[in-house]
Amino acid sequence: MCGAASEGNIPRLRMLHELGQPMHVGDYDSRGPLHTGCAEGRVLAVSFLLGISADPNQEDRWNNTPMDDALRGIVCLNQKNYVRQSRIWSKTARDRAGQRENARAKVKESDSEI
Repeated sequence: MCGAASEGNIPRLRMLHELGQPMHVGDYDSRGPLHTGCAEGRVLAVSFLLGISADPNQEDRWNNTPMDDALRGIVCLNQKNYVRQSRIWSKTARDRAGQRENARAKVKESDSEI
């Protein structure tokens, strides 16, 4: 159940629910499917689980709720995006510095020819 939620596998979640699998059963850390779905940012899986009355207040062994996991997941996603964007900005800055250096070299060449 937790694996299906973390993968966002709605058909599997639906099948397990229809077979009577309880939605509150957690893994070894007492993290239920709602925890894993929230941690992975699986919006549709979370929506499905909430729609079939999964408990949004269920705590894991660290006393974290699914919302805590969702917020922590957003922070990690933002950090990854920040790192990626920083690399893009750094490359752009290096490219521009190289272009300026090339332009200066051409100006010096043209000045020396005069």
